[in-house]
Amino acid sequence: MIVEALKRLGALEEDEQSYIPVIRDEIQNALTIDSNESDLAAWSLFSKQFDHPFDSAYWEEIQGLDDSRKILLLTKACRGANSPYIFFLGILIRQLSEFNEPSMAPVITRWTALPYKQSGFPQDAVDVFINAHQALGHLGADLPHWKGESTTAAENALLACGELYYWASRTDIDDSQRSTYTGAARSVLLDHSRCASVSALQLTTSHMLSTDGVRRSLMMDYPDVCIAICREALKQPDAQVSYFEHGFYDDAESISRFAIQVLGDAGGVDDLRALRNLCDNERLGLDSLNAMKKIELRTRF
Repeated sequence: MIVEALKRLGALEEDEQSYIPVIRDEIQNALTIDSNESDLAAWSLFSKQFDHPFDSAYWEEIQGLDDSRKILLLTKACRGANSPYIFFLGILIRQLSEFNEPSMAPVITRWTALPYKQSGFPQDAVDVFINAHQALGHLGADLPHWKGESTTAAENALLACGELYYWASRTDIDDSQRSTYTGAARSVLLDHSRCASVSALQLTTSHMLSTDGVRRSLMMDYPDVCIAICREALKQPDAQVSYFEHGFYDDAESISRFAIQVLGDAGGVDDLRALRNLCDNERLGLDSLNAMKKIELRTRF
């Protein structure tokens, strides 16, 4: 906070300008040396654009690189990043994919594995997981055959969501909701719809878990399956489980509320009966009533 206050007062401007040669040397060393240490240095450089007393100078120097040098730095940074410290990695992966170079896919692929369950920052872990799937889809690269051992319904559901994001990002797939390529992932979500699928949907679509607050929701590309799993989940609201257990919107009540919200926003008159049955629920009654009002207003005419 002290550093931020000094920045606003302009007290660091002179020091920042005098530090630019140091930044340039760091960039040059990271780019010219091929080693694990230089990959770690590249990741440190990228992170300093967002978390350093002279972050704006780091940003200007890195963003000012020509494309070939910037691609090399970002590629090395993606190799140098390691769990569980992955702040800003989602941004890095998005920037890499924007160069539209399929050759970058190998450094992104490993981040399609299931997020580190004990991560102290689940929102960042999910952000990286989803961005990696979207990036590979955007680049037209293949998904890896193995993305981590999955033995629970929550793990399978989260992997399925990642795969659906991947296919929604493929420019050669016109209707991902009905494509045969997405059939397996959609089936997984439907198979686990009474216990784990809504939580996975919530984790991967929540604006609170998105770096920029505008992550594309699966509801945009797969509305039918999203509504279907929410309907099934509300038949057993107390059975809902989450991939993470951090007290961050991962309890059965929060998950059920999310399912109710989805039905309120996208459901139809056929959902009114199920929602009405929950109106007497002490924890979910008000949410159900609000969802019913939304449906009735939307379908009245």
